[in-house]
Amino acid sequence: MKIIIALAIFLVGCSSTNETRLDRESLRYFASHDWTQWTPMVKASPMYPSSLLTRGIEGCVNIEFIVNEYGRPTKPIVTNSIPAGAFDSTSLEALRKFKYEPTLNNQTKTPILTSNVFTFSHPDSEPKKTRSYWEARCK
Repeated sequence: MKIIIALAIFLVGCSSTNETRLDRESLRYFASHDWTQWTPMVKASPMYPSSLLTRGIEGCVNIEFIVNEYGRPTKPIVTNSIPAGAFDSTSLEALRKFKYEPTLNNQTKTPILTSNVFTFSHPDSEPKKTRSYWEARCK
């Protein structure tokens, strides 16, 4: 009888959602070895804050996040931001609109850790700073 109760407790403990049991380091390792698990279906661009645009402030934000079993970004962390904090809120707002679909390699919809760099280049800046310029600085 004690074995049955212990087994029942163990099974209930194991039935928690994947998201609560996710280990960021394990997902980071998995992501670095297999990036073919999810395909982006919706990627939104952030709004350039008008107060920063009029002052000519440019920058980037790198956000690390988990694509959960429903294809939605969760647990975002800003890992780099230039200038610090200036574009974070608009980037996080855009990230919330992202949607991913599992690939044929991911029939079990395994969550994965990934990141996205949002860039903000003023249209009149000289010389023009490209997306790759900002990505190299924000990674």
